[in-house]
Amino acid sequence: MVESVRARCPAVRRADRVGDDVGVAGENGHDHPGHEHPGHKHSGEVARFVGATLVVSAVFWVLGGIRETTILLPGLPLSALMFVAPAVGALVALGPATAFRQLGAGVVAGLRHPRRVAWALPWAPLMPAAILVTYPVQAWIGRPLPSFTVDWVTVLVLALAFTVSALVEEVGWTSVLTVRLLRRWRPAVVGLAVGTLWALVHAIPYAQAGNPASWVVWQCLFSIVFRVAMVMAFGLTGGSLSVVVVLHATYNVAWGVYPTQGSHYDPLLATVTTALVVAGLAAVPALRAASTRRSASVHAPARSWNSTRSS
Repeated sequence: MVESVRARCPAVRRADRVGDDVGVAGENGHDHPGHEHPGHKHSGEVARFVGATLVVSAVFWVLGGIRETTILLPGLPLSALMFVAPAVGALVALGPATAFRQLGAGVVAGLRHPRRVAWALPWAPLMPAAILVTYPVQAWIGRPLPSFTVDWVTVLVLALAFTVSALVEEVGWTSVLTVRLLRRWRPAVVGLAVGTLWALVHAIPYAQAGNPASWVVWQCLFSIVFRVAMVMAFGLTGGSLSVVVVLHATYNVAWGVYPTQGSHYDPLLATVTTALVVAGLAAVPALRAASTRRSASVHAPARSWNSTRSS
């Protein structure tokens, strides 16, 4: 499974090549003197990324504790500006030159092949559907809810803001951390690992927004499940950062338009519906394999008949 993900994901193969530029393993797996094994380099990058991301996040946690204010929406405390932390972590992990070179290569690839970016758009309704379906569920179980109205100007503003913030975050979480961990582990395991760190980093801003402890716990669990979904989507699409950014941004938009400005959003129900999304994504490889087997079995008689006639 790990090798198949590596074969499908150009981003993982690029990470391998970056590691290969540092040193080459000698015969029988031993390193040449003076060279660093690629796996050691990636481990160092992961450690530097995690350390820098935590340090920068801690700065915003302190700022959020000192000054109680919100940005853009009532549920976003000042510490929510820590979305820049993973990008800083990427700069520290890779070095500015390598980080900007890889980011530039991704932008150029998107400009040269705009269809690859456009392919991310069909993923846009997935997370809003998973989140907004919880509204009728809450109404069905008898919870008092305000009416659901959508201001499309607000939606556009949120979409722009959250797309930018999601791109900045995923440069670190996906392009650096996820890509390197996929060299070793299955997508589901990588999703659990990255999701746990992602949830822990966000736990303090969740609390600083004034949410009760139970809400924070369930939102952290949701974050882990959601990250598993994003990592699986990343693998299924051959390493498309655009798909991950779209999933991340559209979830945030769905939360922002949930009545009222996200205040009636239920992370427990969101965790359940997103777990169903994960189950669906997990079934895709099996469905692809079954489709391939059916196609092979349909064409096999024809090939056999043609070979019989030619003989």
